[in-house]
Amino acid sequence: MPEIQNPHDHFARETLSRKEVAVDFLARFLPAEVSQLLDFTALELVNDSFVDTELREHLSDLIFRVGLRDGGKAFVYVLFEHKSAPDNWVAFQLARYKIRVWEQEREQGAKKLSPVFPLVLYHGRSPWNVSQNFSDLIRFQDNDALRDYEMEFRYHLIDLSRYSDGEIKRATMILATALLLLKYIFRKELKPLLPEIIGILRPAVEQGSMEYLRTVAIYLCQATGRIEPAYLSEVLQTTFPKQAGGVMPTIAERWVEQGKQEGLQQGLQQGLQQGRIEGLQEGSASLALRQLQRRIGKIDEKTQEQVRSLSYEQLEELGEALLDFTKAADLRTWLRAHRKTN
Repeated sequence: MPEIQNPHDHFARETLSRKEVAVDFLARFLPAEVSQLLDFTALELVNDSFVDTELREHLSDLIFRVGLRDGGKAFVYVLFEHKSAPDNWVAFQLARYKIRVWEQEREQGAKKLSPVFPLVLYHGRSPWNVSQNFSDLIRFQDNDALRDYEMEFRYHLIDLSRYSDGEIKRATMILATALLLLKYIFRKELKPLLPEIIGILRPAVEQGSMEYLRTVAIYLCQATGRIEPAYLSEVLQTTFPKQAGGVMPTIAERWVEQGKQEGLQQGLQQGLQQGRIEGLQEGSASLALRQLQRRIGKIDEKTQEQVRSLSYEQLEELGEALLDFTKAADLRTWLRAHRKTN
């Protein structure tokens, strides 16, 4: 399976590849009438991906094979949408992916195809406001007689923006932490909520397990410009002051540095592997935003989006120009002068 160089994808995969977390996720968020049919003791993650190469920047997938309580098996196909706005064509993509799963079964000699339950996990800023029914993509007009001859299915949606923090916190520690981070990763509330979110892991850390805390720290370094490395290190040290014999400051600094370096490296690898410049652009934009915040302080969300929309060549220019910036107005003036033209 090709590696998808995206911090949101990597974080979701690393979280849900833990069987106990995946079971909690599916048992908690699948419709009750579906969940009660499944035997989660037989759950396994299938190491296949059916997402098209050109879509990997904003889509990734996980496929779970699960037993049915009355015998047989089913698949739960989790499509992870990590754009900040909903995509009207997700049902179309899911139709393609369901068929690919069935093609694989057919090639393996299956007499009958297994049910494939489609689930979309979405964590963008805007609420998901598109239909979950495949047939709504087809223009029937008044010809309802044609509906019986078209494919029909609906996908189950988990839009994290529609779940309260209280509902999410009822999940197990790792799942609750992951879903809250995904919920707020594009939002300005992330920074003030970060100590509370990371604090959910306190019982595990107090028992000596800091493995997932490291995963969280690296994700935060790679996935958002809202959390300055110094602030993240401070939150880790403040939230877990007694852990690891007082060496948390050293550990925190190491995680932060690792996250920064891996974030840039992933961007470079993505550009090389796909023969495209987007990976370089993403890594350069993240680096530019960190440098800008050190020079001129907090940058509002709109300006951050303008920086991320710059081409790789423009970001290289910005990297040199920002050395002369002393205030936010300098950045805004530069962006106006280098605005993209269609």
